[in-house]
Amino acid sequence: MKSTRCIDKPLSRPAVIKLLVGLLGCLVANSQQAQIVVGLGGGATTVASGSIVAAGSVMAAGSLFAGTTLVSATALTAATTVYGGAALASGSSFAAGTVLAGGTTLAAGTTVVGATSVYGATTVVAGATAVAAAGSTLAAGTTVAAGSIVNGAVVASTTTLVTSTTVIGGTMLVGGSTMAAGSALAAGTIVL
Repeated sequence: MKSTRCIDKPLSRPAVIKLLVGLLGCLVANSQQAQIVVGLGGGATTVASGSIVAAGSVMAAGSLFAGTTLVSATALTAATTVYGGAALASGSSFAAGTVLAGGTTLAAGTTVVGATSVYGATTVVAGATAVAAAGSTLAAGTTVAAGSIVNGAVVASTTTLVTSTTVIGGTMLVGGSTMAAGSALAAGTIVL
């Protein structure tokens, strides 16, 4: 019998990110699975007042939601409107049907599993980078921070889009970028 051996080499971060994006792209966007997985890279995502969090969403332990700090993970049984804002801990997830209001910020590590529409200005937190998947749309009025890359072109200074832009590839929005209402994030979008 021939002996086999295993080579033990860890994957590089870019390889892990590509693998994760590929696997997340396999999930069905209209299923009851989470549509947005919050901040697996650490930090909190802030949810603006007026957002509607869909039934089936999970708030991780340590989240501040509805004026209460959660001691354990909690799944919502009914859609809930956020009043006064909320801060969701890493590991929280939004179910399909969640509507994020303007002023919402996405923490590093947030992943968009299914197509998501932006109904108000949504900011990429300083220090984080959003990798917008092909098929995403950046609406007119979106502010693209200096150092970002849009469709392969490097943005030298902070720029506000005059017309909507469809992402065809090679798009990374650095911290300080703000997606305007009407933007749409395609499945596979990640905030690093």
